[in-house]
Amino acid sequence: MARTKQNDTCEGNIADRILHTLRIADRRGYGLSIDHLSKILVRGDVPEEEIIKEISAIPGVSHQEGIYCLKGKEALIPETRRRLLSNGEMSEKYGTIANRFASEYASACPFIRCIAIAGSVASGGFSEEDDIDFNIFVERGYRYTAYLFGILLSIKYSFRYRRKPLSKRAATPLLPKLICINVIWEEVEVLPYARQDEYLAYELLRQKPVYGLGFYSRILEENRWLESYFPQMYKNGMCEVEVRKTFFRRSLKLFFSNKKVSCILERVCREVSYRVWRFVQFSRRNNPEALERVRWVTEMQRPYALFGDRI
Repeated sequence: MARTKQNDTCEGNIADRILHTLRIADRRGYGLSIDHLSKILVRGDVPEEEIIKEISAIPGVSHQEGIYCLKGKEALIPETRRRLLSNGEMSEKYGTIANRFASEYASACPFIRCIAIAGSVASGGFSEEDDIDFNIFVERGYRYTAYLFGILLSIKYSFRYRRKPLSKRAATPLLPKLICINVIWEEVEVLPYARQDEYLAYELLRQKPVYGLGFYSRILEENRWLESYFPQMYKNGMCEVEVRKTFFRRSLKLFFSNKKVSCILERVCREVSYRVWRFVQFSRRNNPEALERVRWVTEMQRPYALFGDRI
């Protein structure tokens, strides 16, 4: 009990922290279970029993079937519930696919400093029509080179899992998009981040680093402001995928060691990947749901969106 009172005094009372956390989740379009709330609560995790004791008395919160959301946002509950139930069946299968992609990606592209699984695979609300999201950290000057590598590798996965169902808002031409590179940060952008807000902190909390854990630890140390939002981020256990130091990887690193060559190829990769991205957007021209999703994601990612300056 003394510990709870200390938390209430130093970090805000639990009821306010629950509301704050639900507001952040609401911006992402879902509700939360008690289990998730206890683990991702703003200003630190608390035991589930403390959440249960407080949450029923908060007037601004609604709940059904174990899912909690802000009052007036009850429409989020059925979809959140469906995703949580689906995740139990799908998490192992698609988690394995995500780890395999991360391993192959890091083995092929020498400019990657860290790979983190993001989105619903990492947060525990995966549904089979979702794609697998990744957040990538790269050396300075290699954002679009790494992105184009990711696109090319993702085609292999799209073909392999071409029978996978896909939601309308994620529709792509020819093959389903299994892999989505959500955002790519250059190391100069994250040591530390210029943008420092609760929404970026939440994105980092909900991702799962699987390659470059040493570099990721450095990111956390250089961004101690994250601790004021989610101190639990600093005690999460992490496991790294196996990466092979292939001949191709070493050769590519040597080839790009010439700065003039790497600058030229980075510009080429930017234009090529942009044209691929534009082709996908053109294919969605009669799909307002997909186009709105792209606009929403781009706005959420500013100023780090890959083609935010061209929308």
